[in-house]
Amino acid sequence: TISASGLVTAVTAGNATITYTNSNGCQVTALVSVYANPTITGNTTLCVGSTLTLTGNGTAAVSNAWISSAPSVATVSNLGVVTGISAGIATITYTNINVCSTTIQVTVNALPTVTGNSSLCIGATSQLNGSATGSGWSSSAGGIATVSNAGLVVAVSAGSTNITYTNTTGCTVVVPVTVFANPTISGGAALCVSSTLQLTGSG
Repeated sequence: TISASGLVTAVTAGNATITYTNSNGCQVTALVSVYANPTITGNTTLCVGSTLTLTGNGTAAVSNAWISSAPSVATVSNLGVVTGISAGIATITYTNINVCSTTIQVTVNALPTVTGNSSLCIGATSQLNGSATGSGWSSSAGGIATVSNAGLVVAVSAGSTNITYTNTTGCTVVVPVTVFANPTISGGAALCVSSTLQLTGSG
């Protein structure tokens, strides 16, 4: 559409002929092309430290095709790769070669934290607690230590394992857990009154 003052408003993609008539009744025409706005596809939620890739349709602008409104929350590369920096919301803008643009909001979720003892002896247990609402616990080596759905770690054998906690936003944190072997005692187990016996503890 066009106003009496010559202000053109783009309505839909296509071509329109604009006609101007002066006070003498003379006319001139101009062809105006309206380009469709691009669209952005891809996931819009990620965790701090993780990445996701957004895709803009059509040919991207030569420079600054992708821009983040809050680089301290999320950055975006020239290829649309978004990296979560800190918890919050960032608006990502994509501009195509026709200089038409569109925006999308990306939410960056904070990583959870885990508290509790991460060093224990064979047969001992340790209660780990995850921040926020959890969706699961797992151990990378169940033969070293197992972990229940409530975060209760049970030491099985000496070694190291990684306990992973995932919260309801899908963000995870990994806690290294070390299981120590129990000591042993050597040197006998019987003696007489007034005699002595030397015991030796391992480790």
